[in-house]
Formats: sequence, C-alpha cells, structure tokens
Amino acid sequence: DNHFSYFLPDYKAYYPSFVYDAVLAIGYDHFGLTGLSLLNSLVLLFCVILLYRLVKGPLWLKVALPLLVLLTPGPSIALGLRPQVLTFLLFLLTLKIGEISLKNYKYLYLLPLLFSFWVNTHIGFITGTLLLPSLFLNHPLRKKWLVILPFFMAFLATFLNPFGPKVYLEIYRH
Repeated sequence: DNHFSYFLPDYKAYYPSFVYDAVLAIGYDHFGLTGLSLLNSLVLLFCVILLYRLVKGPLWLKVALPLLVLLTPGPSIALGLRPQVLTFLLFLLTLKIGEISLKNYKYLYLLPLLFSFWVNTHIGFITGTLLLPSLFLNHPLRKKWLVILPFFMAFLATFLNPFGPKVYLEIYRH
C-alpha cells in the first residue's frame, strides 16, 4: 500500500525492478560512484556497438530502429545509469537475436532468458513483447512452426516476476 501519498493512498505499484536495484546497490557499495559510472559507460558502449551493427543489417531492422526511439525511453539514456538504459540495451539485444535467428532459429531460445531478466529490471520489457510479433512474422514461412515456441516462451517468461501478470496492470495504468 502507498501510505505516503495523499491522492493515491491505496495505490499498489506492481513494478519489479529488483534486479536493477540490486545491481545498483551492490555496485555502489563495492565500487562507488566511479564504478557505477564505468558500468553506465559499458552499457552505453554495448548499445552503440549493437546500433552500429543493426543499422548495417536488413531492411526490416532499419525500419524497426525508429521504434527504438518511439517505444523505448532512448532520450533518457543521457540521465545516467537508470533502468531505462537497460531497456534500451535489451531492446537492441532482442533485435540482434531476431537478426541472427534468421540464420539459425535456435538463437531464439535466448529470448525467454532475456525476457525473464528484463521483466525484473524495468517495466520497459513491454517494448520487447511488442517487438516479438514482428520478429515472428519476419521468419520464413517454412520455419514458422519451428520458431513459435521460443516466442511463446519469451512471452511467458514475462510472468516470472514477483507480481506475475500484475505487471501488465501496471503498464495499463500508466
């Protein structure tokens, strides 16, 4: 319950960001602000590397990248190590997995692991779930039956959080 708010005293937030919170707390305790700044730099470096590689990819990726700016909080990456920065990175990783899975569909089985991590890091995991249908449709028709399972498993992985399906209620509220 929200005991500190006058306007929403009974508001319950279903926001599972404990992985991000734990990384931040442990990182600060062991390495201080310098360590967190270095971690933020590494995350942003991986984002730049993935963006560079994705822009050189097929047309469908070039079309999907503007969604990165619209659906993920891309502009907030300049504000420091925030959970939105991890959403930015994980969205790019989802796109990269989609790209490399065209050569070997077994890479799609990384998606459930990615989504179970993502849902416990930032509520922006929803941008990845919105991306899943387009990644599925991009696969050749003859392989659709092979790739449906990892996409379904990735969606189900979003329920692996302390609040289960209630995280979708939080998204609806916002």
